[in-house]
Amino acid sequence: MRLNYYTVAPEAIKALAAVNVALLNAGLDKRFRDLLFLRVSQINGCAYCVDEHARDLRHATRRTSVSMASPASAKVSISPIPRKHEARSLE
Repeated sequence: MRLNYYTVAPEAIKALAAVNVALLNAGLDKRFRDLLFLRVSQINGCAYCVDEHARDLRHATRRTSVSMASPASAKVSISPIPRKHEARSLE
């Protein structure tokens, strides 16, 4: 059974929802946004969210004929420290 975050931390969920709305309204490409959500879930170490966001990304890439390896079979770094190529994209 999953923890009910709305009951445990309602203010945190409101803040998270506000961030989500801001990202949805930022005009980012859907695939990039899905990739961003996937990476955040990897850093947070949330297997449920990784699965959900990976499914969304697979669905988006399937429509554009881009193949993607299954996240379950891929070696994934869940370090909160960005790798070199990630750090460059944040500059």
